[in-house]
Amino acid sequence: MAGEGKRRSDRSKRWVLGGAARSLALALACCAPVIAVAVPTVRPSSVRQLEPVSASAVALAARAGSLRLFGPGATHAPAQTFSDAERRAAVASFGNLSAVDRQMLTEFLRQSRQYVDVRGNRGVTGWWSPLVGAWIVGEWRLSRSGWQLERLVPLLAEDFQPETEGPPIDLSFAGDWPNGRLNAAAALLASDRINVNGFKHVVAARRIAVLTANRARTERAQIILLAREARLRLALTQVASEPGYENYESRLADALRIDPAEGPSPAVQRHVLASLSSQVRATLEPVMAFRRPSGFSFAAQSPFAPGLIVIVHFERGAADRSARPGRIEILPLFAWEAS
Repeated sequence: MAGEGKRRSDRSKRWVLGGAARSLALALACCAPVIAVAVPTVRPSSVRQLEPVSASAVALAARAGSLRLFGPGATHAPAQTFSDAERRAAVASFGNLSAVDRQMLTEFLRQSRQYVDVRGNRGVTGWWSPLVGAWIVGEWRLSRSGWQLERLVPLLAEDFQPETEGPPIDLSFAGDWPNGRLNAAAALLASDRINVNGFKHVVAARRIAVLTANRARTERAQIILLAREARLRLALTQVASEPGYENYESRLADALRIDPAEGPSPAVQRHVLASLSSQVRATLEPVMAFRRPSGFSFAAQSPFAPGLIVIVHFERGAADRSARPGRIEILPLFAWEAS
């Protein structure tokens, strides 16, 4: 029994390290500026221990990454070209969505972290958002012309719960963190680790097809994924009606876009933002608002660095009671995978 437990642990470790390597390969292939941000969070010793990544896995990571960033219909550089059959497969996977739902789905993909697994001529990609608590799984086939998308399937974090290491963590999607046990950053990291490992275990055991073939499960997942994405948007809108937060959007944008080289700012920790590339900083957008005892905090992401979440904590001024950006922290969701 002890030997079997060790073998399971070794297999899990290889999957985690392989996934980290593929994530770095994707960043190199699709969004080079991210590497400057991501590499310092991974210890050099961990990087040297990663298993080699096959050329087919790198190719799938790049192709899937293009789909995540630009969608299957994009034709401009650096987007990759997808066939009419692949575009039909992508559209058919999500039924007849409204324009609003399609936009929410696009935003979900752009803010999601990507995982890749290749077994021979079959590939699986997983796009995961810990803020929404959901996955979109891509099924791919390797042909003579390269990787071809066969379908996209939504799944929820709870669909993988039998594979997780512990009880699910309630992220309170309406934005009412902290929940008394964990602050926002700790809740995100804990949920990320539990749910990503659940997905990896299912894929490694070749059981992902059992989940994606269940039509009732995937239809339910689509409805809930879109509802959760809508609730995140609604929470951001509702904050503007809170006293002192009427102009929070412009102040948040100023805090996220400020160039650290321009000089000191009392509202922003310059050394924190300086660790981000100009491309990442320029594309940061608020994706979630959550309440603290002393005010609201906002989570922001960039599609060019979805593994990083920038959390901006607002504080009310003593004079006019108007809320302004205060402390800023960067949460690297992938850091636990390299430890």
